[in-house]
Amino acid sequence: MRKLVAFLLAGSAWAQMIGSHKAVYDPSGRLLPWTSWEDAIDREMAWYLRCLIEHGYPRFVWMTFMDGSYNPIERRRDFIPAMQNGMGIISYLRYDHYKRRKDARVLEFARSMGDYPVKEALTPDEGAYPRFPRSTGLRARFPQPPDCGSQADQPYEIQPDKGGIAAYSLAALYKETREKRYLDQALHTARVLVRNMRPGDAKRSPWPFRVDWRDHARRLIEFCNRRFTSVRWGVAVCGEQDYDHNPWGGILSTWGSVLVLYTSATGSPEYRLAGEQALTLCLYAVDEDGRVRDSLNKDVPGGWQEDAHTDKIHNVVDALTALKK
Repeated sequence: MRKLVAFLLAGSAWAQMIGSHKAVYDPSGRLLPWTSWEDAIDREMAWYLRCLIEHGYPRFVWMTFMDGSYNPIERRRDFIPAMQNGMGIISYLRYDHYKRRKDARVLEFARSMGDYPVKEALTPDEGAYPRFPRSTGLRARFPQPPDCGSQADQPYEIQPDKGGIAAYSLAALYKETREKRYLDQALHTARVLVRNMRPGDAKRSPWPFRVDWRDHARRLIEFCNRRFTSVRWGVAVCGEQDYDHNPWGGILSTWGSVLVLYTSATGSPEYRLAGEQALTLCLYAVDEDGRVRDSLNKDVPGGWQEDAHTDKIHNVVDALTALKK
């Protein structure tokens, strides 16, 4: 990783514009923030807190593809309610705590992201996965119809891991608000997952797993570094899949945050510069007025809202918190 970073710093000065900002590098070729990380996410949150509210929810709660004027991107009706709103709840709660609960609208928007999946985006109360959070659906449906599967999902399909994300976020929202409907749905989702658990073997896992040991964490980081990283604008970035190495906002902020958290937890500096550079690059996707784009490859703001916003804020807050320790 040190050799990679040295190579990147040596060859980064060619970039001119990143997003809507002129790229700024120091004499060694290291990318500098266009503004502080905290100011960037403050601008972004301020823009989203002005989002139009329709059907009782901010628009980005019930659509995945939104442009830079809070309007739907018409050609994309597909929607990812569980992941987008689950990560959004986590982001808004983390931001609210980080800012010492200065703006009551932040928690209200988190409630909206909890209310939508609970009220509008559950499977019918029947079958193997009753009242289970929807992984995909269609924008502007209140509620989602039973056959709402989109993208790679078949009409009635769900994805267990996305239900787990929704349940975790709803439990966190209950802890913050003490509103029992969030806890009830979280517990129900967990019980449905347990009922559908299967024996694991060498080729399939019954559950995703959490890594608690330093050696395993480093192995996972190195696995991602070998398979998914590339160089953009003179910075090492991470893609999210074998066939897609583009640094979408969600995965780029996740990778950068993980590297910074690993540094904080272990005291090892080997990933710190790469993590800080990744997050600095990621926040070039925030315009001066707070509008964001889902990828720095895009010429205009807007796009997939999980990558643009809901799966990004919590990563930056986690990194800021770790670096202040």
